[in-house]
Amino acid sequence: MSSNTILSLVTPTISSPGVGSGLDVNGIITKLMAIESIPMRNLQKQQSGLQNEISALGQLTSSLSTFQTAMQGLTTAQLQA
Repeated sequence: MSSNTILSLVTPTISSPGVGSGLDVNGIITKLMAIESIPMRNLQKQQSGLQNEISALGQLTSSLSTFQTAMQGLTTAQLQA
């Protein structure tokens, strides 16, 4: 047996899926990254919704405070008139 034959039996063949196989490796990676980012986008949407609710509650609190101040300015006599 020649040394080349022995070497070819011992040396593993290195292959890379996608290279020369027609697979769109970049497209696959892009799609996988998009899928992986879905949970983060959902959390960001949830965060945005919660921030909107907090803002609305702040506006309601401010309006109620203004109303309370206006009501405190009224006297009983004014209410009975």
